[in-house]
Amino acid sequence: MLKQACDALLYPFLQWQRHAPFIFFKLAKYQNGTISGKHVSSLASRTLVHRIRSKIDLLVIGGDTVRIDRPTLDTRLMEGGTAPDILIYTSTDDLDRTIPLFNVPGRKVYVENHFDRIHHYRHIMIEGGEGMFQLTRQLVDYYLFFTTDRFAKGKKIDLDAHLQSLHSFKNDSDTIAWFKNCDKETP
Repeated sequence: MLKQACDALLYPFLQWQRHAPFIFFKLAKYQNGTISGKHVSSLASRTLVHRIRSKIDLLVIGGDTVRIDRPTLDTRLMEGGTAPDILIYTSTDDLDRTIPLFNVPGRKVYVENHFDRIHHYRHIMIEGGEGMFQLTRQLVDYYLFFTTDRFAKGKKIDLDAHLQSLHSFKNDSDTIAWFKNCDKETP
């Protein structure tokens, strides 16, 4: 009874038990599929993301995210949260080390042109746009999409992948949905 739903729910825990990484990709987008803008999601959803960050071991982002957004990527919206280590995937290490991302106490920041570091961590969240989505398709187990009910101008992201819907719920003005990556073979 409901074996597939139960297996999907248990998968992250089974990965932990196997001492294998559980990797998910988080993306915030507008109703019409654009992703540009500093605060796409509601404050309630951003707070949830900070709570999620406090539970993961490693956050993977692209070099352009660092160069353009100059993020902190910490857990400041929740009291007592611990910021994850960061892997910045980039082919050019020309990053400004004075931005907040590099100055979070207790955090390790790696700048690398490969994803090998992922295998040293257990719970990994990848944040990014279409480029990172395409680069990590064979690594990602699940996708987590935050979709706001607002619209914005800009290029629409192309998420050409075979995904299976697992669960969704409303959080303020956003719909939050989990999807299984059916393009990746899982044990």
